Amino acid sequence: MARLLTREPDLDAVFVANDLMAAGALRALQDAGRSVPGDVAVIGFDDHPALAAAMNPPLTTVHQDPAAQVQHMVTILMALLAGEAVRPRRHVLPVSLRLRGSA
Repeated sequence: MARLLTREPDLDAVFVANDLMAAGALRALQDAGRSVPGDVAVIGFDDHPALAAAMNPPLTTVHQDPAAQVQHMVTILMALLAGEAVRPRRHVLPVSLRLRGSA
């Protein structure tokens, strides 16, 4: 985040790959004297249950259902263990936006 601010000092929003990285972005923004969401809006991804709502400000994030992810992975794993040919394919799981204080 610090390097990004150096390259793009006027940036006003950032979408971060996951909530843990968003926590680091919030800290770097605070260290740079930038307010969230006043100067820079921050959005994370994964809606970490112990982290997103506890951040200061609470993190706006994209929620994904971990149970659905696990269920999909287990289905593939069971097919592989049964000796079935599993062809790589794209499977998009539903997501939703959790609006909180960072954006």
